[in-house]
Amino acid sequence: MNNFKKDCQTCFPLKKRPLVHCLTNEVTAELLANALLAVHASPIMADSVEEMTDLFPQTKSVLINLGHLSSEKKQAMLLVAKACAQKQKPFVLDLVGIGAIADRKAFAQKLMAYHPTVVKGNYSELRSFCDLPNHACGVDSHQKDNTLAQQQVLAQALQKLHKKYPETLFLATGATDLVRTKNADWQFYNGVPQLNAFTGTGDIVGALIAALLGEGYAPEVATVAGLAYFNCCGEKAQQLLKSENGMAWFRLTVMDQLSLLWQQINWTKSIRGERT
Repeated sequence: MNNFKKDCQTCFPLKKRPLVHCLTNEVTAELLANALLAVHASPIMADSVEEMTDLFPQTKSVLINLGHLSSEKKQAMLLVAKACAQKQKPFVLDLVGIGAIADRKAFAQKLMAYHPTVVKGNYSELRSFCDLPNHACGVDSHQKDNTLAQQQVLAQALQKLHKKYPETLFLATGATDLVRTKNADWQFYNGVPQLNAFTGTGDIVGALIAALLGEGYAPEVATVAGLAYFNCCGEKAQQLLKSENGMAWFRLTVMDQLSLLWQQINWTKSIRGERT
């Protein structure tokens, strides 16, 4: 765990300002773009098929977020995923909504043929991807899928899934976050309930991981650092929260912390996790 904390300390702000191509949800595109700018990455949110060929050589990493699909966007995603596989460029696949929408799950399985670097989703989404029963409600995870017993079931299923996709790291987000790497399973405990009360928090985590991959960090470090940093930003915002403040204030304070927390040299001391 200490090695992860040491690695995370050096991650932010990003030194190389990688160009991160986000094929993502229109609802949260601005939020993701500003989150990436806050940590000194450079976002581009293009999704036109005609632009993919020109854009691809310029980018350092890709985020494919299934939150809002169309026929054209699917075509663009498949084109970029294939190019990433051919050129060994890292990409993150965010399984938004696959627990509730069968077409998204089928499309995600097509994208797996191109060996994403990191696959992330909430507990319900990852349970669906592992062909486990789930209680997904739209794009939201359900509390019934987040119990300790269900966490253990999901962890075992991710171990089996990792054997099928040994080069892919899997991240399941919830009250306890599960990370399945090449060598081990990890659990992380940062975050606050208020992060579930505004849209796009999971999308930001995916974007931060993609940016760190574009910076050149290994998948394990990029995933843990992106996840922990955002959750610690949430914890700091909660500490600053006053009784007269509402969720709009909290949301803006979390976004502020993305550009502020890394300036505190001791921020990684707040990371809580363990190998299981």
